[in-house]
Amino acid sequence: MIAVCFVGLIIVAEAWRSLRSPSTEWTRKLVHFGGGLICLVLPFFIHSHWVVLGLAAAMAVVFMVSKRKGWLQSIHGVGRKTVGTEFYPLVIYLLFVLCLGAEWKFVICVLVLAVSDSAAALVGKRFGRCRFAVEDECKSVEGSAAFFAVTFAVVFIPLWIWDPLAGEPAAVWHYGLASSLIGLLVMCVELISLRGTDNLWVPLGALLVLTKTMQTDVADLRIQNLSFSLILITVISASFASKTFNVGGAIVLCLGSYSCWAMGSFDWALPVIVGFGFYLVVSAIAKSPWKLRVRPVIYSLMPPFLILAAANILLNVNLNDGYRFLFVPFLAAVSVSLAQGCSNLAGWKFRKDLGLRLRVAAEIAILVSVILNVPAVMRGTVVAWPSLLLIGIVVLGTSLLSCCVVRPMPPGDAPRRWLYLRASISILAFLVMVLLQVAGISVVGSPG
Repeated sequence: MIAVCFVGLIIVAEAWRSLRSPSTEWTRKLVHFGGGLICLVLPFFIHSHWVVLGLAAAMAVVFMVSKRKGWLQSIHGVGRKTVGTEFYPLVIYLLFVLCLGAEWKFVICVLVLAVSDSAAALVGKRFGRCRFAVEDECKSVEGSAAFFAVTFAVVFIPLWIWDPLAGEPAAVWHYGLASSLIGLLVMCVELISLRGTDNLWVPLGALLVLTKTMQTDVADLRIQNLSFSLILITVISASFASKTFNVGGAIVLCLGSYSCWAMGSFDWALPVIVGFGFYLVVSAIAKSPWKLRVRPVIYSLMPPFLILAAANILLNVNLNDGYRFLFVPFLAAVSVSLAQGCSNLAGWKFRKDLGLRLRVAAEIAILVSVILNVPAVMRGTVVAWPSLLLIGIVVLGTSLLSCCVVRPMPPGDAPRRWLYLRASISILAFLVMVLLQVAGISVVGSPG
């Protein structure tokens, strides 16, 4: 019956397109919204994930074949490249598996996927006036506001109905603060998810944050709402004033800073925050000829983020020594990512003079090592000055290597292999610091 409902929904969308010729966005969102509502019944009527996998695989095959053959133009007839249709069945299956035994989580995440995303797209199309570009896609303030408002509602109402924190004195406040934080974070994820990948990252991000917020007390949720709001306002305002990041790049940086704070502590977020300020200064001095967009910022933050995620996993399984062990390599990876970005910016004018670029890269590497890592020593998160010296040597060496093998170019125009290469050099710095610590040469950090 569920399969029949899906097929009937697609037939209705195709009939609407043939008879009334509406915009493809409307027919596409009909399937998106209606399909999500149909999927809400899955955990209540189906108990085997194999059945859901069969349904998801069948729908994925239908979507992929129809896209290749040019069929189902009510779904595929948009004038942009998108993989959202292919991701939709996959993420429904993932949510079903990850939310087994917690139907309220599945309902919330599917509603965010189906309702919030549809509201943002349709409100943005119909009422969007304050528009901005994220890479090659156009977004609007009105659409983002609709996404936040609808997400708040579709998170708060199921929480209030299921009441998973029944007995907690401030449960309603808890649900409200959790809904607000999820709305803000997932709104930002939706903004930077390109070519339909929001169908994957938005519901999975909602599930991750939902799980975290249910384990956090009300006082911490107040602080997290306030801190992320301040990060958003500060970073976006500074990016606009300095013209160093576009909206998408600034939001990636906001999410990266907050993730360091939420998954680690303020000690893990501090290098990212200080690094942002340092990049603004270098941009002002070098008179930045470009604005950083989503992909360059993502690739720069990806190595440190993966290290932080590994440290967070170790912390959650009570391997605190592993959590502390990864802090110094994390500092090295952040430092190298920042040094590469600043060297690329400062060395753009000297791109034909390798000797001058090497000198500039060395000076920036030394400055970055001092500015990012001295606060860690002062706060006691790196317990000895020799660790700072070792980080400086590693950052200097890898920055010079980057200068030799990665030519300066505008990050927005750079091919993926250029971004991969820079990320690989940050990972190299991380591995070198790990080996030094294993050999007992470097001192392990002790972050909060």
